[in-house]
Amino acid sequence: MNSQSLVSMAEQIIANQAIANTQDAANALTLHLKKFWAPQMRNELVHALMENPNRSSEVLDMTIRELQPKP
Repeated sequence: MNSQSLVSMAEQIIANQAIANTQDAANALTLHLKKFWAPQMRNELVHALMENPNRSSEVLDMTIRELQPKP
């Protein structure tokens, strides 16, 4: 799957959640991605947004930080 499709899918999930609070929306997206997306898809999303941060939103930025491997 191409990276633009993954970014679009993540943005649609955010929109469908209809959560006004940014942190709550990021938490909900993170949970959704961990439950329903394959690790490869999550890694591709992280990579795509780290390479092109202008394609991201505050919610996606917060989610990406949560999905990155911890040291």
